Amino acid sequence: MLERKQSSTLVCWATLLLGAMDTASGFLMFVAPAFTIRLMGISESYQDVLIRFIGAFVFGVGSLYLLALGWSKLTRSWQALRIVWMGTGWIRLCVGLGTSVFIIQGQLSIAWITVPLVDLLTAAFQIATVLSGKFPKND
Repeated sequence: MLERKQSSTLVCWATLLLGAMDTASGFLMFVAPAFTIRLMGISESYQDVLIRFIGAFVFGVGSLYLLALGWSKLTRSWQALRIVWMGTGWIRLCVGLGTSVFIIQGQLSIAWITVPLVDLLTAAFQIATVLSGKFPKND
């Protein structure tokens, strides 16, 4: 019983953190692209429309965590959140691998390294949590 409670608490806090992080980052990229890129430590300039497009995507991923968490709490079912964790884990894996390749090829500067690091570690955590059976289950 205690292990299940700890698992539920961990998943809820991780979902809140990841959802808030991506929602806030995406929102900032959308409304203040140049400021946000500087905040990330990236000195190169990019077209605002490109950063805003990325921001809309990041906001969508972040808010998906929060919507699924709310739905799971409302329905008292972990099913929606489990699906979102697998889906966003896959998205983060793809983004992490893609940005890693772009950095290695010199298409993105090393200043972008936090993107693949965060996305690959988060993807591994989420996918491993679901596939290992440590994700909360419905009773």
